[in-house]
Amino acid sequence: METKFLIFGLLLTLGISCVEEDEYVTTYTIENTSSYTIAFNFFSKFNYESFILEPNEIKKYKNTPRGGFSSTFFPFEAVDSIKVTFNDNISVFHGSTLYNLKRNLLLKSSFKQVTDKATLREFEYVFTEEDYQEALTHQVRYYHLF
Repeated sequence: METKFLIFGLLLTLGISCVEEDEYVTTYTIENTSSYTIAFNFFSKFNYESFILEPNEIKKYKNTPRGGFSSTFFPFEAVDSIKVTFNDNISVFHGSTLYNLKRNLLLKSSFKQVTDKATLREFEYVFTEEDYQEALTHQVRYYHLF
């Protein structure tokens, strides 16, 4: 009798441990649909790797927490500012109060949610020709301050 309970307990333990948990995925994508090369340089006390997006390239940040979504995940949470440079010569700083940009990489609200499913949430920020024009406008204003 004790052997039956022992075997039942072992089988129950194995059965429970074999249950697959759902994988919850949150992604933040930065896409460059402009015709310009865009460089991203981060200013933070943590180590963020700078990167370059050529036209029609994307960069993804992915988070896969166990047991559910992390409502606090945002890839740039600890970033002070990001220098965004178009074609090596037109720059603006996202996160700076110097510029009054329509959108800002450091604001979660500037990312558009494109998927909201039970186990998948996707957000995107798309750079367009309009972002280049805005950077060009602010770059000119910046030089007039000095």
